[in-house]
Amino acid sequence: MGFENFWTPKQESNRKFQEEVEDFDGVALESDGVDQKKYMHEQVPSDLISTSEFFERQGVTLDEIHEWYASAILRRDREPLESERFVGHFGGMSLDPTFAFGEREKGYLLGYLKYGVFVPTHFAPKTMRGGYELMKRLGESTSVPAVMSITEDLQDTLSKMPSWQLLDIGFLASFREELSEKQIVYNSHPDTKNLMLGLVSEYLEEAKGNDA
Repeated sequence: MGFENFWTPKQESNRKFQEEVEDFDGVALESDGVDQKKYMHEQVPSDLISTSEFFERQGVTLDEIHEWYASAILRRDREPLESERFVGHFGGMSLDPTFAFGEREKGYLLGYLKYGVFVPTHFAPKTMRGGYELMKRLGESTSVPAVMSITEDLQDTLSKMPSWQLLDIGFLASFREELSEKQIVYNSHPDTKNLMLGLVSEYLEEAKGNDA
């Protein structure tokens, strides 16, 4: 299971998406007393681990984590990202700092921070049970606001976890020249709904450019 290439929206979804953003509880980014400065990139939530410090902090290498990730992808009849590219990306070659949520006994969700929101892009569970527990923990996290774009199989799993909420907007996401339908979900952290509006709006603007 991978979340690569987050949010490539369908052109016909743009109008609906705009309405959803505008009506999203009628809140602005600064509403409900949320301090956006609190979630600047240098203010990394304590439960996130910099991927450049994996071995020092967790005693596990990115090569090992790639093996867990690749196994999860292959179980779903998809081709995983090559080890060299995976290790390079999370080892410091990404233009944006990358982080992970999890632990060596269960595995990790890896991704980046944007607008104070953790956006997982790669799923590397050590076991299937560990993967379920990772999703549940992130959904219930009180320290990490998180948003994911997910495929239908994961949507079925997360629908059983009340801590994950569905934003009723579908997208087509491309991975290695293949398109797949994805949905957006966000966790129960009290600030996620407000903080994610900047992220959602940015992707909407990109979508408008694709329509031109």
